[in-house]
Amino acid sequence: MVLEARPKSSRRNGRFIEVGSKISTARYRAPENALRSPVYSSPADVWAAGAVLAELVNGGRPLFPASSEVDLVHRVFHLRGNPWSVGWAEGCRLATKLRLKPREESCRRREPPKLARAVAAFGAKLDAPRGDRWRPALDFAERLLQLDPARRPGAAAA
Repeated sequence: MVLEARPKSSRRNGRFIEVGSKISTARYRAPENALRSPVYSSPADVWAAGAVLAELVNGGRPLFPASSEVDLVHRVFHLRGNPWSVGWAEGCRLATKLRLKPREESCRRREPPKLARAVAAFGAKLDAPRGDRWRPALDFAERLLQLDPARRPGAAAA
């Protein structure tokens, strides 16, 4: 289900919602919403589930402890790549509109950093014996935290 953002006065029967900073807690907000996309859909919820799962693996510490939307965008781009490097066209358009284009060397296409490195950098111990138990959860969070919403698994598949 895709909900299109409309001004508050034009909401009818709960079908349209106003997308903004109130859509979710910043640390769980999907990058498309942080970039002020006018559309809210289930991939945003899949991202939030991935952020919560990664937080659990990370010993209760959030991966994206942002203090603002801009801070969130920078943290997400740092840990998951930026729209240009992962080939997410809509993300490039939204980021450019907000004047968030990165340096040229950051725009080359490449795989985003592995989440395991990010979680390890935040202090989670992925070494045996506990690490082996968390590996499937971390791999699943990796799939849920794809920068491009079209690459995230659907809610039913997740």
